[in-house]
Amino acid sequence: MGCRLSVANRLCAALGAAALTAVTMAPQALADGPLVFPGMEIIQGTQSCTLGFVDPDVRFGLTAGHCAMDTDGPVYDATGELIGVLVIAGSNLRDGERIDGAKYLIDYEAIKFRDDVAINDVLPNGIRLERGGGVQPHTGLPVCRNGVTTGEACGTVTTVNNGWFEIDGLPADHGDSGSPVYSITSPGHGSIVGIARGTTRSVDTGVVQTTAISWSTVLNQLREDLEKSPAAPPPPGDSPPSTALPAPQDTQFA
Repeated sequence: MGCRLSVANRLCAALGAAALTAVTMAPQALADGPLVFPGMEIIQGTQSCTLGFVDPDVRFGLTAGHCAMDTDGPVYDATGELIGVLVIAGSNLRDGERIDGAKYLIDYEAIKFRDDVAINDVLPNGIRLERGGGVQPHTGLPVCRNGVTTGEACGTVTTVNNGWFEIDGLPADHGDSGSPVYSITSPGHGSIVGIARGTTRSVDTGVVQTTAISWSTVLNQLREDLEKSPAAPPPPGDSPPSTALPAPQDTQFA
């Protein structure tokens, strides 16, 4: 299910409220504060990942959930500057786990940025990353990603599964987790389609492909996790329809 603007606004409001109760951010505004943007490197504990999406209006960002597995909250840039804090994260896959297309995957982290950081929604390659374009992953869709390790890499969607999809071309590598997967909609503009989480390797053929969580799945799960009570049911079944893979695959975080 796509995320309508009203739903996105609710998510942003809920995330902002959650962040305010989770941490007190620096009140002062510095003219020379750090700059955050999609495609930049972020550090949490021993994990180096890529920032996948930023919303300058409500000052939050998204990356892969497993990037938060080794942190107590702070998020730093590559120079060691504090840029924000973990608000909420979700990941239901272990590194190296064998899966098929029927498994529902989620792997996201929401970050609230400091009040004094500058936020830019332009990727390192000059593409302005946008949401709300209505682009859903489907087989044959040309997409690109921009990660801190492999840089810009483009390919096509080969398989759409239960909330996640696979992309051919240069596979993601360590540090690329969280990188935005987007589809070019016009010169200089790209619509976000998903958040890269790692790779799969076919047990039968050995083919390695990049895997990403679809954007609608990330937003739906984020909304559900922010709103649900401790006794809430499992994740909703409104992610893209499941498509069985030719064979099981081994997964790896990027």
